Amino acid sequence: MLPDLPDFLKRIRHKEQYYANGYYDYNKYFFPMFLSAGDKYAERILWHPDAIIVFSMLLLLPLLIYAFLQIKSNRQTDVVPRKIIYTLAATGLFSLFILSSPSGFIWNSFALLQKSQFPRRRLWLASTIASVGFTSGVVLLISRYAGLKKPVIYAGLLLFLSILLFDASQNILPAASMSGKKFEAKLAQLPREPDCVCRWTVWGKAEALERREKVFAESRAVQISRWDSELREFTIEPGAPAGARVATFYHPYWKAETGGAPVKVQMADDGSILIPTDAEKTSVKLYFEEPLKLKIALAFSLLTWTFLFGAAMAAHWNHRKSQNDLMTID
Repeated sequence: MLPDLPDFLKRIRHKEQYYANGYYDYNKYFFPMFLSAGDKYAERILWHPDAIIVFSMLLLLPLLIYAFLQIKSNRQTDVVPRKIIYTLAATGLFSLFILSSPSGFIWNSFALLQKSQFPRRRLWLASTIASVGFTSGVVLLISRYAGLKKPVIYAGLLLFLSILLFDASQNILPAASMSGKKFEAKLAQLPREPDCVCRWTVWGKAEALERREKVFAESRAVQISRWDSELREFTIEPGAPAGARVATFYHPYWKAETGGAPVKVQMADDGSILIPTDAEKTSVKLYFEEPLKLKIALAFSLLTWTFLFGAAMAAHWNHRKSQNDLMTID
């Protein structure tokens, strides 16, 4: 493992021809993953997310059945509840669809979607809608269709017990506590263990892990004055002109200055950062700088959440005020 390599840099995986734009390799992580995982399907426990997605599909089923029965019905009652049910059902179906391989054409068309790398990161929406859909769908089916009461109750109970058994056997029981001594020994091994290849940049190579120096400039001595996750400062002593290899995988957001002047950060053959230097003593500053658009998006997001929180508080205050006014009138 590269020493002090920031997590967020290890966790990116770009398509090589598009690395400068931040495109990611997402094709191997569509549901069902057993189609692309090969013989490492069980070893990498990829069947866990597949199982969770299947459970989410089954949880959404009662709501879909109720929506289908409502579509078949000619009664025009409960117009608003129908709209809510149809919206939940459509959102649930789309959230499951976007996780699966048939949605590949959508992922291929939107760069912003590709940046999230793992399609299963949409699972939070699918599981949330599925949980809401299951409870509402079961209640509506039982209350509106008496003939389905027993089948729905038995099927729902079976599904609930299956999920409970899955969680207990695959998540709770395997998470047994270990002694402090064993934990410390395992923790000490982590820096020497290679990270999952799926989290590397596609241009990163295993050879980059073989060199242990944080900065390597051939025969020239290097003095490191600062080594943070997003800022590195070091001085290279005089010697033969050579590029300084930094123990960090290349990313286009890394910027560098030598002697206070900006220089272009290059990529070495092994995928690590390479900074060109001349024969003189050189002070290098390497820093990670996100583009302005991301900073603007962050500020806009914070302002939006502040507005929503303020609006919610104002609505709550107005509601309480109206309640107090009614009590005063009474």
